[in-house]
Order: sequence, then structure tokens, then C-alpha cells
Amino acid sequence: MRRELRRAQRELRTTIFAALPDDRELEQIDLLLVPESGPEAGSRPQRVLSDAQARRYLFKLAPPEHVAAECFAARVRALAGRLHVPTARRTLVLPGLGEVVGMVQPELPIVGVLDPDPLRWSKLQREAILHDHPWDWLLANLDTHVDQY
Repeated sequence: MRRELRRAQRELRTTIFAALPDDRELEQIDLLLVPESGPEAGSRPQRVLSDAQARRYLFKLAPPEHVAAECFAARVRALAGRLHVPTARRTLVLPGLGEVVGMVQPELPIVGVLDPDPLRWSKLQREAILHDHPWDWLLANLDTHVDQY
């Protein structure tokens, strides 16, 4: 099972994660607001942005200490060679909100969500969760739930 997990992670790294901008690019890239966009879930306002290459990003308003924690978590995962979503602090001017501080992350092309019942997970899904869960605890992502996978 571990070989299968490593193979799946290698495939993700080359097919999806290699195309993501890194945190330095996220800090500087020109972004445009996608009109009337943003997930309804979450505790803070979120907006969808895009760049000149039509790549999409999620911008989430958050206090500076929360942004710093997310950037730190992404950096630690990167240094450890783990799959991670690059994160950068940005100050943007948004309609109706003015100048706001938050974090920007590239959207990942994910299809579906993990079934809320772990008994219906595949062996590979269980293995992936078990390998990732200690990282969530190490980085104090204590609200981990299946919608994040």
C-alpha cells in the first residue's frame, strides 16, 4: 500500500502540483476578481481570483497571524518535500470591502469530496489520510475534516 501511495503522490506532483505557482510568484502575480465568486462555506469571506493564464486562486480574508500560520505550514511541508498548496500573504482592494489582508492559494482541480464515512474509503484513501494526519497535528491544523481532502 505504501508503494501505491508513493506512486499516487508522484503522479500528483508531476501532473498537478508542478504547474502551481510557488509562494514567491503568488506574492507578486497580477490577479483579477472573478465577479460574484467565492465559496459560501467557511468562517471568513473568500473570493475567487484569476490571472492572465486563466489559472484560478482562492483569496481568504484573515487576520495577519492566521495568514502567517498558513504560510508557515505550507513552507514546512515544502521543506519536508511533502505535497502542499502554496500560500502567500496579499493585500488586495476588493469591491465593497476596500483594502483587505488575507491569503491567496491556487485552486486545485479536485473532483468530488472524500466520503464522510471512513468505512467507505478505499485502502489508498485511508493510507493517505493516515500519512497526512500527523502533519496536521504538527502544524496545529486541528479543525481537519473530510471536506479539506
